[in-house]
Amino acid sequence: MKISDLFTRLSLNELASTAIVDEDTFTIVDKYYPKLMVILNDSLKDLFTRFLLLEKNTIIKTYNWKRTYQLNSKYSYRTNTDPNESYLIDSDTNPFIDDLINIIYVRDKRGIELPINDPLDPFSVYTPRSDVLQLNASCCNQEYYISYRANHPILIWDDTNKDSSLNQDINIPIGLETALRLRIAMFIFSGMSGQESSAKARDLNSLYESECSLVIEQGVVSINENRSNERLDRRGFV
Repeated sequence: MKISDLFTRLSLNELASTAIVDEDTFTIVDKYYPKLMVILNDSLKDLFTRFLLLEKNTIIKTYNWKRTYQLNSKYSYRTNTDPNESYLIDSDTNPFIDDLINIIYVRDKRGIELPINDPLDPFSVYTPRSDVLQLNASCCNQEYYISYRANHPILIWDDTNKDSSLNQDINIPIGLETALRLRIAMFIFSGMSGQESSAKARDLNSLYESECSLVIEQGVVSINENRSNERLDRRGFV
């Protein structure tokens, strides 16, 4: 779905009665595009956090003096040439772009999945923060293969190129398009003054939650990952 398709449906449905839509042309008023783009990105992040819509992989190489590793591009091979600071293995063709929402699982170089946050297991790794991996039993130059829940690519609004901005792709299952519109509309109405707008925002939020529950019941999307024992090279690690 293109951004232009989403905004057309919003202008004809959930946002039709608002000042955001021109009442003569039923199109979005130009000055509201940047605001809608911010809300769109926030709404996509909510959906990609709630559901496992995009899974990615990365690799870290350990130091014997270090136990905590933040998964951030400033520590990647591609952007950091300091051998004492770079530990996240990426490349120009496969960059780490700071789209991590949370770590799903971790495997060692043999492909064995390690327990996460299990204080009773001596081989457990820990995630004290969603983007941090803590290793308590690691040696220097060991590689760990990390699968993580990733966010949707950030969509950018360019005031100088409206057509190009509206032509960007939104990559979600078709079954989540209604939920996305409801969440965007909910934020629009929640930002308006007046009891009627507040009530409308609450109704839209309720509809959004119901829609999210419905897509789970229908098997449209999954909340969590599907475990498998497939080889690391088939998951894109090597």
